Amino acid sequence: MKENKSKIQQLHERWLEHKKDVWALDVNNYLVFVDECILKAELLLAYDVLSEGIDLFPDHLQIKKSFALILNRMEMSEEAKSILMDLLQENQDDEVVLGILASAYKNLARKKPSISQPHLPDTNENLNMSIEFYKKAYAKAKNPWHGINLATLQLIIGNEEIALEIAKEVFRNLFYIAQGVTKNNYWDLATLAEALIILKDYEEAINYLRQAIELNKKDIGSQVATKKNLSLLYSYQKIPSDIYHKLTELFSIPKIVVFSGHMIDEDEKVDCRFPRWLESEVSSLIKDKIESLGDIETYSSAACGADILFIEHALQKGARVNIILPCARELFIKKSVSYLADSNWEKRFQKILASDVNLIELTSITDDHLEIPYDFANQLILGLSKMHARNLCTELIPFVVYNKDSKELDGGTASVVSDWKKQKLDIEKIELDKLLRDKNGPNDTLESPLVHTSGRYKYAGHTVSLLYADAVNYSKLSDYEMMVFGEVTLEFLNKTLKQNNYKVGEKNTWGDAFFISFYDAKDAGCCSLTMMDFMNTFNWRSVGISKNIKIRMALHVGVAYSFMNPLTGNITFNGINVCRAARMESITPPGRVFCSEEFAAFCETLSIDKFSCSYVGQKLMPKHLGKYPTYLLRRS
Repeated sequence: MKENKSKIQQLHERWLEHKKDVWALDVNNYLVFVDECILKAELLLAYDVLSEGIDLFPDHLQIKKSFALILNRMEMSEEAKSILMDLLQENQDDEVVLGILASAYKNLARKKPSISQPHLPDTNENLNMSIEFYKKAYAKAKNPWHGINLATLQLIIGNEEIALEIAKEVFRNLFYIAQGVTKNNYWDLATLAEALIILKDYEEAINYLRQAIELNKKDIGSQVATKKNLSLLYSYQKIPSDIYHKLTELFSIPKIVVFSGHMIDEDEKVDCRFPRWLESEVSSLIKDKIESLGDIETYSSAACGADILFIEHALQKGARVNIILPCARELFIKKSVSYLADSNWEKRFQKILASDVNLIELTSITDDHLEIPYDFANQLILGLSKMHARNLCTELIPFVVYNKDSKELDGGTASVVSDWKKQKLDIEKIELDKLLRDKNGPNDTLESPLVHTSGRYKYAGHTVSLLYADAVNYSKLSDYEMMVFGEVTLEFLNKTLKQNNYKVGEKNTWGDAFFISFYDAKDAGCCSLTMMDFMNTFNWRSVGISKNIKIRMALHVGVAYSFMNPLTGNITFNGINVCRAARMESITPPGRVFCSEEFAAFCETLSIDKFSCSYVGQKLMPKHLGKYPTYLLRRS
């Protein structure tokens, strides 16, 4: 098992340990570090770094360009466009600014495919603007990267002759450079490959792309950009299917493997689900599967049995490993690792945590008084893996060690498989029932005794989306204005909840603030955006309020615990996740809706098309709650 920290982990640690006052002496500290982040496709980290850098050097041209580039690669193209248009207003119209701006418009155009002609993009403003800015950028310096993007878009909209001419020019100008001292430059070789694709010389295109990747295997960020361009051509049927798959198989972008598997059974009956004596064979099968997948990054829990076997082999392979636990590790060890007598599973678990892994503990539960949210943890594991696979433009591989005869209970692997099937995921399986039948004949399996039910606990746990909101400068209103504000706001909110039949748990208000718990994350997101639209556009003067009022909202999803409130006589939700939502609301800008990474990941599993979540950085929460990844909620 590899003990050395990966370069990505080292990158994160360097950022956590950096001294802001020292870095503030030289802008290059930020620019050089961001280049490393881009190389590793660590876009969220790059965003955090540049957020601090642009705060210290607000007028520095290169910081602005780098920030726009990162925003665009994160699909936050409107924000990137805003920065770049400001630079154009300042007469900063060099080829880099024009090229990133063209790419931003291309991203925006790609989000709006034609309805009438599904295989051709709309000739919309965004696509036209992208072509115009690529033309300007290419005319300034004949940069082959801008040329090949221009040729790609011309081919997509049907201007094949123009596309071929540009591709020939790009290839001719770049070919001699690529044979010289810069022959290991990724972008030169990859651009030659893209030119040859447009010219339909597919075999040579494959050769050039292979060279580019073999010489620059660690440049994941650049490979992602190339793959997106190839995917764009393929989506408009400009590359034959067999050629496209040969090209994409060359990339060293890691596949994202999301894993679930049964724990080792305590009962040594012949008919048990995953007996100890089957460990060696299952371990070997997991190793073979991992070896067959190429470069990978993994998401899983770390229970005794299949989880730990999977993680051990992933670490041995050198994969980046993400572990999500449903509770504090001490309780997790007790419930899901060390329950087998005379075993070494806890020692193996501790060795894993001492290795280069990213560990997330979803709750602070440390004892048996509260239900452990296994099912919620499984949903977050899938959501986080799907988000990461989408950002890397790579394949998501669901993988299970599974006995299909086991009962489907919340939090168990059988439940995970059922959920994944509902999402039409193509699941890789090691089938324990078949292994057992081969050795023992008929198999009557038992579900793990460690899967809990809510009936055992004093406080019931609920997976809920929590909405907190309050008004900015509310205290500056007069008594009359406060009364009018409350009546207008809460009347609209109540109407919104009823008209849409949103399923809610607790509802509460105090002064300018309100709190709602939703049983459906989609309801929570849609309600918050509807409410925000109303607040941002309502004419407050028409009801006698002299100031335009802004509210701020925050959304978080997690397990909250309910009890009958003796004071109010109503059900009340409480717990650390309720605090998370409240603290995030207080740092949200007026007129915006912030949401947690958990909410963004949870929504990823629901295939919601009404809204999206865009990363806005690690935000420091008040009252010593710490820093958390935070997202902006907005309509799709």
